[in-house]
Amino acid sequence: MFNKLKFWLKNPANSMWVLPTIGIIISIFSMFLTKIWAKFIKEPLFEIEISLIDDLLSIIASSMLAVSTFSLSIMVSAFSSVSNSSTPRATSLAMNDNTTRVAIASFISAFIYAIISKVALGINFYEKNGVFLLFIVTLLVIIYLVIVLIRWVNTLAVLGRKSDTLDKIYNTTTKSLENYFLEPFFKCSFEKPKTKPNLIIKSNQTGYITDIDFDALQSIAQKNSVSFYILSRHGDFVVKYKDILEIYFDKDKKDFEKEQIKKEILSNIIIQSNRAFHDDPVFGMITLSEVAQTALSDAINDQGTAIIVINLILKIIIDTNKNSEKTPKFDRVGIVELDESRFISQSFRPIVENGVSSSFVLKRALEALVELYSSPLSDTIKNSVKKEAASLIEYLKNAPIPDSKKDELKSIYSRNFN
Repeated sequence: MFNKLKFWLKNPANSMWVLPTIGIIISIFSMFLTKIWAKFIKEPLFEIEISLIDDLLSIIASSMLAVSTFSLSIMVSAFSSVSNSSTPRATSLAMNDNTTRVAIASFISAFIYAIISKVALGINFYEKNGVFLLFIVTLLVIIYLVIVLIRWVNTLAVLGRKSDTLDKIYNTTTKSLENYFLEPFFKCSFEKPKTKPNLIIKSNQTGYITDIDFDALQSIAQKNSVSFYILSRHGDFVVKYKDILEIYFDKDKKDFEKEQIKKEILSNIIIQSNRAFHDDPVFGMITLSEVAQTALSDAINDQGTAIIVINLILKIIIDTNKNSEKTPKFDRVGIVELDESRFISQSFRPIVENGVSSSFVLKRALEALVELYSSPLSDTIKNSVKKEAASLIEYLKNAPIPDSKKDELKSIYSRNFN
């Protein structure tokens, strides 16, 4: 149950309430902390008029309510803009913008703080020293709000814009692919035996695998003297009753033990309706490609954005491809290998298909494939690059571009791939 909650909260759409809730708790806690703090101060402090603090709190309450409402409307508009101008898949990244989340949480928390403090003043909750401390805390809240507002105004200048969306997708995909190249098997070292498994675990629902708790699986395997081999990776779509994991016993198990193991395994493999970016670099590539496809649609016809996306895909693959020492941690857990050709096929092919009427997009795509082919990448990726380059040349047969451009592209292909 705890694992499912933890994975559920990883989704930005499910955790928007977390920061405001924490802020409200801190606001309530500050009221009692001020009261307690004042009791430890024996000497009288400066005398502050209650009306002064009440006026400040009234300003905070009224302004923060308006700012919170305005900010929420701006945030919703930004999400809509990201969905329409880029791709709906990038909306979760916009939701996960830390500056936006902190700003809105701060505004709501400040509003609650002002209301609570006004009530405390009205019921004479504070003595003279407590009133002074409340004044100090209120000044600190105002200073903090000024800083947050300045950062928020700077964020508003780019929130929802295509360039900002591309940066978010690029950064997320880069991090995910770097993690993949560092640990392509998630520190799992168990290799699939040639013998048949003692037990096969089937999916109990239909959807995308978004999270796998390898620490928990290793613990389950050690406790029960078994080994696991996972047949699907993050981002794979599985249907109910599909085989997703094989179990190999060190010794025979009773039926009730098998059921208990099955139950524990399924609680640590999370399947959801939508894919997640973490640990799924292919999804990041697909999302970048979708931005280019949207840009190349007849309604927009933005070839420049498509070329920018091609450059970003090229940069991600080349810059993140680093060899590293593998540090196996889970000797009783193994996982199927990722087909690295998907990095190329699921990113370049849709762009080529949608940009077949633009010689500029086709040329940049082919040049990017040439640069990838000449880079020190795995044989799987290079073979996929060569295949996509050949596919691009096939598209030229019916492409509505001048023959001179077709000849130029064919010449580039023959010089580099033949």
